[in-house]
Amino acid sequence: MDAELDLFPWLLRAELITGRDAGHAVHGGILLADYDIDARLSLNSKLAWWSGLDDAREITLGASYRLPRRFTLRAADTWQRLNGYDHHSLALQIYWEFSRAL
Repeated sequence: MDAELDLFPWLLRAELITGRDAGHAVHGGILLADYDIDARLSLNSKLAWWSGLDDAREITLGASYRLPRRFTLRAADTWQRLNGYDHHSLALQIYWEFSRAL
């Protein structure tokens, strides 16, 4: 089940997941929140959790900046916990939007 709520300048997205993996019950969820500061700059966040064969938690905070010619630059700091072990990463991405909705 998923949902999206656009309350400008906020964009909120959520997803709940449940099922079976190798005969074991699994469930989890994701909550994404983006806040547009202006037409080019937005703040991004993600909270995620998963329980089943592996237990995982994730928190991500980042920023996206829209460049000319449909390029976007994004930096994000992520903390993850998987089966009791912590992992921290910093990512820098540049991506190009190659299609648009009509």
